[in-house]
Amino acid sequence: MRYLKASPDGEPRSIPAEPRIQSILRARTSMPVPAVRGVVDDHGALPTSYFLMDALPGERVAYERVTRFGDDALRRLARETGEQLGELHSVPAVDAFGFVGHDTAEGRHTEPGAERPGLSAPRGRAPSRASRPERR
Repeated sequence: MRYLKASPDGEPRSIPAEPRIQSILRARTSMPVPAVRGVVDDHGALPTSYFLMDALPGERVAYERVTRFGDDALRRLARETGEQLGELHSVPAVDAFGFVGHDTAEGRHTEPGAERPGLSAPRGRAPSRASRPERR
């Protein structure tokens, strides 16, 4: 099964960046991340960017069901979630920080709103792995 993800109101929001971040996580972690099959940033006949991704195996569990899990299942869920978050935070995915963007034929594209006053973020070099504090 595959999913097509697009913005329902025609505003791209995170659509251009999300599949690129998913691809980085899929390549650099053991976390379950859907494979991205294709990305369309601009299309003359369609109102927004979109991408196609594979579905992950498993089932969606409603919050109401999670609250009825036994203690062992909740401990396992918490442990696995913590392990995946730890792995996520250890990914050296970028050499710099700022707004996520991507290259287009016209040049660099940043997420919508990045150019607006009041929404800018400091840009700079990410600390090297050697200069990052050790986690305990």
